[in-house]
Amino acid sequence: LKPVEQTLYSAMPETEVREVSDASLATSEWSRLAHQGWMMAAKFSAVAVAKSVAEPSVEPQDAEAPGHQAGVVTKGFLSKRKQPPVGGDLGNFLDTTARGVMDQASALMAREAPEKTPFMHKYEARELLVGLLAQVHSCEGREMSTGIQEMLAGCIGHVEHLLGVNFYESEEISQGEKHLMIAKDLLKQHHIEHMDCLNHLAMIWSTRAEYVKAEGFLQTSQELHDAFLVTADAASVALSSPEQKQYTATLFLLAQVYQHTQQADKSARCCLQTLDRQALSLTPDELCSQANEWVSNAIQLSGYFLSQEELVACASCLAAAEAFLDLIPAARTQGGCVSEEVTANLTWGWGKLHVARLVAAASTRVLALDGLQEVPQEATPVSLPVKFSIDNVDRYMPPDLDKPIDSYPAMCIVVQLVMALLTRVCKAFPLDGACTEHVVAVQDMSRSYKSLVPFAASPNDVSKLHKRRIDLLEPVAQALNPQCFDWLCKELWYEVAEAYREMLDLKIAQLDSGAKNIPKTKLMTLGSGATNAYAKFVDLFKPVPGDQSVKDHSKPQGITEPATRRWYLTARFGLARCLARTPAAEEDLISRKMPLAASLGEYKAIVDLMADPLHAFPKNGPNFDQELKICQEMVELLPAKMERLHTLDTGRSGVS
Repeated sequence: LKPVEQTLYSAMPETEVREVSDASLATSEWSRLAHQGWMMAAKFSAVAVAKSVAEPSVEPQDAEAPGHQAGVVTKGFLSKRKQPPVGGDLGNFLDTTARGVMDQASALMAREAPEKTPFMHKYEARELLVGLLAQVHSCEGREMSTGIQEMLAGCIGHVEHLLGVNFYESEEISQGEKHLMIAKDLLKQHHIEHMDCLNHLAMIWSTRAEYVKAEGFLQTSQELHDAFLVTADAASVALSSPEQKQYTATLFLLAQVYQHTQQADKSARCCLQTLDRQALSLTPDELCSQANEWVSNAIQLSGYFLSQEELVACASCLAAAEAFLDLIPAARTQGGCVSEEVTANLTWGWGKLHVARLVAAASTRVLALDGLQEVPQEATPVSLPVKFSIDNVDRYMPPDLDKPIDSYPAMCIVVQLVMALLTRVCKAFPLDGACTEHVVAVQDMSRSYKSLVPFAASPNDVSKLHKRRIDLLEPVAQALNPQCFDWLCKELWYEVAEAYREMLDLKIAQLDSGAKNIPKTKLMTLGSGATNAYAKFVDLFKPVPGDQSVKDHSKPQGITEPATRRWYLTARFGLARCLARTPAAEEDLISRKMPLAASLGEYKAIVDLMADPLHAFPKNGPNFDQELKICQEMVELLPAKMERLHTLDTGRSGVS
């Protein structure tokens, strides 16, 4: 996430002589620093300020001293041998001169340095701060009023804070931590700087992978902010205020820490709060410059909620992205501040949301057809409501999103919407330019058609739906280079094979039951499509010819993971079944034996593969037990069937 505001100081040369402003700062003390808006923005490495510093202040000089003029800064005024004045002059020094030095140091730290000397200006700022800290520490132990003592402690805390940030940004982490720990205890009355110390300490411990400790600092920062809001004025509550920007940084860091501590839900909701606060505090220019990143983050956040099956939360993120674009007049125009890729991803997000709705409805329908009920899952406790504060978010929320789809006409309406959305996505991500995105979008379209299957009224309708899936997937699978897109090719060919097999089983069942007269050539075409697709899938697991690292080229590669191994074995099991069920082109005995022999070979290969202890499935997890029993039975039965094949009737389907 980009910083909400990055107003940087322009530093003055140290030797330049400036006049001191006569404005009285006696009533400000150090608490006014927060309200003047200077702060080190956590994580963003920039000094966000509400107004620029007018001039560097000066150390009070003796008007009668030779060679000096009252109200003038000269080089070397921070010499460690020079002692600050006492009494009222000390208060003026702390409130004017010391603050001017810190402002100048902050400006130097924010200045961009040459690539060869990236920390040059930070070292210059450090020299100023070290000198100032030495002078301020020299005042300790003197007799002074309670007010001056508080100012002195506050001054030391602010210098330690800046030094801590300086060392952190100069990649001297341990030294930075020491200064920040000191500053943390001295700045308890200075809300912004206190929170910034805690945020930086959290970042330091995060770099050490001590995420629990980092979380503790951030939670303390969060508690401080909650307590601050109880007595805060209206200006401090505004999201554009320095106080609120610092809290936005805290939420951003919490999101990262929660992710590392396996608290994904809390992380996502902190991201949501960060996005919402940022959108409400950006200026019109910042809205345009950060539109691509903001919308992309909202889309990614929607993906998390979709993975958790929180469809309403997912839709809220997408609707917020749409509403965010409405804040920018030229956002949706050609060549506007939002790229075509981001716009296409937003469209895709809506498509994936509706595909998830279709898949959920299909799963519920399958259970109902089987006479089963869906097992209710325990509700995950929600820490915060998933809701954005941007105007017009509700305008983009789909109606009846929390209600299940329970009829074929309703499913068709959603499928039509999905097809329209994903067609636009495919055009935005063409196969020859964005291959992976195009393929995944096509797979989403196929899933939409497949979700209609449980609602279809007849086998003919089911067959048409599978045919549409094949028409979508097969041309893409044929166009891909397996050497470049190995996994995508596997997914596509497996899905094509499954669709062909489903059609083959349907047609054979219709023919054998007498419900419909299916031409033999139709069955042969479907069987050939299934076996070819399965074979292409299986071939993708074969070792590359000539690969010297593979000892046995007869064994499949890449099936170490149990889930992948089951996927591979299921494909070979499906291939064996389709070979046995596809009618032969000729009625002679040899032609009828050939597919059965090929089927027997696949069953034997599966049994032999599973006999290897290396391919055994773990007790807890995916297994292949039921299919393996069928394979073992077929290895025993098929030879006998082939021996008496001449006595068997092929039946209506031509399959023995």
